[in-house]
Order: sequence, then structure tokens, then C-alpha cells
Amino acid sequence: MIAFFDYVYYRLCVFYNKSGENRSYKISGLVLLSAIHTFNLFFVVQLICVSFHYWPPINKYFAVIPYFLLIIVNGFRYNKLNYDLLKERWGNEDSKAHQQRGIGVFLYIILSVIVVIIMIVWRAKTK
Repeated sequence: MIAFFDYVYYRLCVFYNKSGENRSYKISGLVLLSAIHTFNLFFVVQLICVSFHYWPPINKYFAVIPYFLLIIVNGFRYNKLNYDLLKERWGNEDSKAHQQRGIGVFLYIILSVIVVIIMIVWRAKTK
């Protein structure tokens, strides 16, 4: 699973590098990957809350603190596992594998965002 997140980070960096962010594409990839991880964490917390029928009060710190902690954790990981190493690993993949993995990354990002939005709307309606 960690290799999948490494690949998502690599593809995010490639996307931002191609879009013109020549200097900060690594940071942009890190920030977006951490946001997606935060969405996944929120989804898991919501599932736990639903299963125990417990609704803790949510404020802005509930979202901000885990997000910054994940930026720090992912920052340590991807500072150690440099983008250049990931580029060596996946930079020369054939076009079919590149396209299939790209679809997987795109679906992962879209589903992570959509599921969290659905959970927020559902929770707002059940209050």
C-alpha cells in the first residue's frame, strides 16, 4: 500500500512539474497527498462514529491538526525517499502501464474527495 502512495506522490509531482511549477512541484505533491490522506482519515473516523453511534463535536482543529501532522510525516518520508529515486523507478514505464496506473491514481483521488463530501452531507442531514 505504501508503494501505491509513493506512486501517487510521484504522479502528483509529475503533474505539477508539467503544469509549470518548476520549483515547488515536490511541495505541491506533498501537500495534495497529505490532503488526500486526511480525507481518508476522516472517512475512517466517520465509519467508526457511525458504527458506535457516537458523534463527537467537530471544530476546525479536527481538520487542521491531522492535516499538518500528515504533512510533517509525509515530508519526512518523501525527503528521505526523494522524487529522483521515484523517477528512476517509474520514469521509464511503458505507456500502457502508465495509463492504467494513472487511471488508478485519478480514481483514488476522486473517490477520496467524493466519499468525504458524501459523508459530510450525510452527517449534516442526520443532525
